[in-house]
Amino acid sequence: MVNLANLLAELNNPVLYESGGNREFISSNIFELTGYYAEEMRMNRDLFPGLINPEDYIETNFKIKNWHKNNEPGILTLHFRFLSSNGLQLWVEDHLIGLEENGQKYMQGIMLNISPYKEKETELLQLRTIWREKELKDEKEREAVFTDIQRQIDDLGQVEKKRKEKVAIILNHAGENKLRFKSLPL
Repeated sequence: MVNLANLLAELNNPVLYESGGNREFISSNIFELTGYYAEEMRMNRDLFPGLINPEDYIETNFKIKNWHKNNEPGILTLHFRFLSSNGLQLWVEDHLIGLEENGQKYMQGIMLNISPYKEKETELLQLRTIWREKELKDEKEREAVFTDIQRQIDDLGQVEKKRKEKVAIILNHAGENKLRFKSLPL
């Protein structure tokens, strides 16, 4: 049995949303992520896309259009930088799934702040590059440090994989059982 409350809690303050098919909903914790209220997002459909980093918006928009064009196969996962109301740039991971009920198509999605993950990933990748190029008299020391950095990168990859698995369970369970996100406790 799927325990959505536990899975949602493990995702650390996920923002849930639904769009299309008369299902317009954004969980109120969107404010903690973006600094904008859910109502602001619902009333101004251009607000959120306008705050996505322009470089990331091009790729994100392309992926979404292709996903729709291909009848929304599976879960689409997007990564993009987002400018919050306080001027900070955040990394967001957005998972969405296309669903249909009573002839009405709609999407359900889960957004997560992955900034700490991306910061750690960037730091480790930079360290790996530095240690790869560093000239040391002791090759074993360099290899040991490089191996440790690579292990940490691999561990981060496992964290991301588990996060995506949890999101997939939630989205698939909600879709199969026709659960409305606004009825779920956060």
